[in-house]
Amino acid sequence: MKNSYGDLIRIWKHNLIFLNSHSKYEDKNLTDGFRDWLHLIRQSIVNEENFKLNLNNTGIAKAVKLIKYDNLNDEEIAKAQLSEAKRRKRMKDKKDINKKDIKEKIERMKKKYKIQLEEKDKLIKMLQEQLKNKNL
Repeated sequence: MKNSYGDLIRIWKHNLIFLNSHSKYEDKNLTDGFRDWLHLIRQSIVNEENFKLNLNNTGIAKAVKLIKYDNLNDEEIAKAQLSEAKRRKRMKDKKDINKKDIKEKIERMKKKYKIQLEEKDKLIKMLQEQLKNKNL
């Protein structure tokens, strides 16, 4: 931000950038990422029906998907929500299966090592008995 004398005034520790999406103000030195977002803003205002955007930019593609969601009717929204719920359920089921597998492996390891510990204890007792018998 500048004061009336043209001096730069720092208001925050961060840089504040004002963007104007109109193409006549487009800076030729803009990075492609900024340009893509400015085009999205401009197209969503001027050309709501036929966006001409860089959909290779994943952020832009996701934003367009969200914008299109706003234009869906109730039936389409319900269908999309059901589809998303099914996807999440599959992911949860897969996660639950993995948790179950891990728990089963832990139980098997506990049993295995418990048996080994019991055998070790038996061996120690047997050796102690032998030592006791030798000392008599």
